[in-house]
Amino acid sequence: NFWSVGASWRIDREDFMVAASDWLSALTLKVSYGAQGNDNLGTYYASSGLYSVVSNNGENALVSDRLATPKLKWETNLNFNAGIDFSLFNNRFSGSFDFFQRRSKDLLYSRPLAPSLGYNSVDENVGELKNTGVEIALSGKPVQTKDWFVELGMNIAYNKNEITGLYGGRDVIEAGMKVGTDQQITYHKVGLPANSFWVYQQVYDESGRPIMGCYVDRNADGSIDENDRYYYKNIIAPWTGGFNFKVAYKNWDLGTNFRASFGNYVYNGIESDKANSAMLYNSKGYYENSTADIVSLGWSSYNYALTDYFVQNASFLKCDNITLGYNFDNLFK
Repeated sequence: NFWSVGASWRIDREDFMVAASDWLSALTLKVSYGAQGNDNLGTYYASSGLYSVVSNNGENALVSDRLATPKLKWETNLNFNAGIDFSLFNNRFSGSFDFFQRRSKDLLYSRPLAPSLGYNSVDENVGELKNTGVEIALSGKPVQTKDWFVELGMNIAYNKNEITGLYGGRDVIEAGMKVGTDQQITYHKVGLPANSFWVYQQVYDESGRPIMGCYVDRNADGSIDENDRYYYKNIIAPWTGGFNFKVAYKNWDLGTNFRASFGNYVYNGIESDKANSAMLYNSKGYYENSTADIVSLGWSSYNYALTDYFVQNASFLKCDNITLGYNFDNLFK
């Protein structure tokens, strides 16, 4: 069972706001708190063990395909939200400001297992996560005449993502992304965002070209090993937003919609794979397609996939659509 409670206060309807009624259309203070449940692991009966029957020379045997996890719980999200909604000048301009905090406990996760155990993964409740942020949305109709109409809208959100606990008192667990020769690169670590990259710090030459296999000795012990890896960026964007506008003149209208994501990072697996120049010459006797930048690296091994060079900024601004239209008043009489 999951519950929630919320309340709002229409401040603009109070007696002390009468003086602002000529320009203030609505002003609402709102607050809510509640729980949401999630059991989505992409499979049915996730807490139950699964078996299959295998036949060999007329003999049948039961084979375990999935471990049972009888203590598996629903993932629970505890949400707090507080904000203000407003509307001005007979609803010509409106907006909202919201603060939110979500605490997720009993996070569901298919944890990878060592192949020697005979299973690929096990479904578990692995820890706790906190998201804190703000959202702002504004919209307006600055132009409204007999022939002209202009409508604008924008929204922006900031979210801080942090793991606050892991099962069994652990400090870090694997997040599942593997690169190069089956090397783990993403981890969930207490105090950091989920899916953080654990990588080596790349060294560059004077021209800014990354040197193959050359990393910063971060602990200054005179050797390069896993103690020199550090947590660098993550896949979750702290900033997201969007923008839209519509302009109309008589029967013509023009509109568009943009969306953006800032500060999220991805691992460039294509560049990492093709950076091994020796592998570009395939068994069919020709070189695979690549780019001048990748070829210029001159690298020749998969053993350098854990460099932060391949962890690259994936921020974007995309235009989803642009529409131009004409409205016929009486097309078919």
